[in-house]
Amino acid sequence: MIVERLAESVARRPCDAIAFSGGLDSTAVALAHVKLGHRPLLVNVQLAESPGTDAPHAVEAARRLGLPLVVRYVPMWEALAAVEEVVKAIKLFNPMEVVNCSVQYIALKLARDLGARTVCTGDAGDEICVGYSFMLTKPREELARYMDPSRWYFCSFDLAKALGVEVKAPFLEAAQHLLAIPIEEKIKCGLGKCLLRQELGDLGQRRKDPAEVGSGFHALYKTLEELGRKVEVDLPLDGPARYLYHIYRKAGLSYPKARRNPCPRCGAELDDKRYCKMCGYYGGG
Repeated sequence: MIVERLAESVARRPCDAIAFSGGLDSTAVALAHVKLGHRPLLVNVQLAESPGTDAPHAVEAARRLGLPLVVRYVPMWEALAAVEEVVKAIKLFNPMEVVNCSVQYIALKLARDLGARTVCTGDAGDEICVGYSFMLTKPREELARYMDPSRWYFCSFDLAKALGVEVKAPFLEAAQHLLAIPIEEKIKCGLGKCLLRQELGDLGQRRKDPAEVGSGFHALYKTLEELGRKVEVDLPLDGPARYLYHIYRKAGLSYPKARRNPCPRCGAELDDKRYCKMCGYYGGG
């Protein structure tokens, strides 16, 4: 059901490459291509100094799908250079957003440099298929609000513009049909992505790892924190956000301060859960 809908999206315009973690979302997108007879290049990114959990899963999934795979081991200096470009592209200094999006930035750049003009991602798979563990415990009404596409943001589109490539997100393109599947069906087995796991069979047994863990880029947090101690900033920021804000300001970027519900650290507007997308502050208790 899900892969079939993804294949309908892929059929309109297949991708030359897929940002591939070997997780359920990117595997489903790759399988949709295979079912239509396409052989996109799979690209995976790892931090050379501290590889994550993705590579073995990506290698095995690529083998079983019969698709070519390139795994790029990126040195720390290159990852930090990507961080700077990501801050400029997404205009945030939120550590979680920037670190995870840096993985995507390098994957898109790698695909582009290998000749791809259109790159597919697994964006929206978690939101649509109830992939995050916290979604399983949300009250139904709150979960339904969270699964509203108007609330979602995927940095891959902004990064693609900066890199001169096109990004496609088959899950997002099929969102209208996939969101019509009852939530109860998506969580009936007690695990995230219940239906997708069933469709993928042996390829759908992997646990959920965020991009920063799968790529090893979570090691960047410590380095960014150390760099932050060496710079002066005009906001009460600490940890990685301090250095990311330094990059943000050095790039000549600014943002409006909130008149209502301001973040106590950066002054940007908090959402209804007291989370600041700009700097990553969370005061929700």
